[in-house]
Amino acid sequence: MILQVNARKIWKHFIHEETAPKTYITSHQGETIIVNASPTEFLNLLTGKWELTGQMGNTTLQQAVTAQWTLDHRFVELHFTSTIPASDSQPPYQAKYFIGYDEKDDTYVMHLLDTFGASYSRVIGLGKRDGNTIPFVFQYTEDPFVNRFIWEADTQSWTFELTHEQDGQIHVFATKHMARKE
Repeated sequence: MILQVNARKIWKHFIHEETAPKTYITSHQGETIIVNASPTEFLNLLTGKWELTGQMGNTTLQQAVTAQWTLDHRFVELHFTSTIPASDSQPPYQAKYFIGYDEKDDTYVMHLLDTFGASYSRVIGLGKRDGNTIPFVFQYTEDPFVNRFIWEADTQSWTFELTHEQDGQIHVFATKHMARKE
């Protein structure tokens, strides 16, 4: 059942009802939101096999992604592997994200490890879920970096918007779309 309501007003009422059936509503912005999905149910939407496409500056992105629960069902592990051959004898880009939920603080946590090395892995991303979106904020010393995960319920896919702040301005670093692999 789809209802036209303001999702933000009723969101907090439903988020911790683990046993309630999922309810979908359409917000005033026209997006479909899973109102009472528990944090585990929401993270479970990440699991499976995916194809990721996108753009990072002038670089085209194409990656195969697998995601599964790990570490006693406490984290979803996403493994990203570039499907574009690397140039200059560089290995293809790979990354692993470990995403979990801290019930005590009602906060999602992301550990990001990739082939760029340890310097970008020193900081974890923290985010509060807002409807179908988790904005993971990485508080790097230089400037904050945000990796916004957006669940597109209508297409059963994910959009990732990566932005950073510099001199008080928000700049888009990359946009990615992850569609379920058939």
